[in-house]
Amino acid sequence: METKALDVLDLRIKGLLQVVRDLKRENSIVVGKLEETKLRLEKQSGKIGRWENERKVIRERIESVLNELELIRGASRGTGG
Repeated sequence: METKALDVLDLRIKGLLQVVRDLKRENSIVVGKLEETKLRLEKQSGKIGRWENERKVIRERIESVLNELELIRGASRGTGG
């Protein structure tokens, strides 16, 4: 009877050890995916920063052109034309 109880206990312990191994393997996979995601996020953040800079440059150029057009418009009104 005692041997049977020990066999059951042994099987349960082996089962728990397998669960722990499986969880460690899954954790390793999740950590790897997390690292990949972090790298992709960093790349995207860099792209967003470049797009924001380009947007700023374009906006400044458009404002400059609009200001010049406004000056031309104002000058043409001042000359009676």
